[in-house]
Amino acid sequence: QTTVVLNNLAKAYAESGKYELAEEMAREAVRIAEQTQNTHLSRFVANLGTILNLEGNVSKAKEALKRALKLADEAKDEETKELINDSLAEMEG
Repeated sequence: QTTVVLNNLAKAYAESGKYELAEEMAREAVRIAEQTQNTHLSRFVANLGTILNLEGNVSKAKEALKRALKLADEAKDEETKELINDSLAEMEG
């Protein structure tokens, strides 16, 4: 539950242009999800990647999105994989 709330806060902060707070919340969601082996870890890492991209940190964003893609693949989460692939394609131009 905490991870979902943090992830939602991260999205809200990002949407309002508060990228530093968004990144902080997203990283905390990922940290907790890793510790608890949360099934939504790939989505949280993907969200972090999106926020990093909005901040202009493209290389770190791609790194996070590629990690998220691997996690989504391992979890057989096709919906998240599709979202991540779309994000990566947009970043490529």
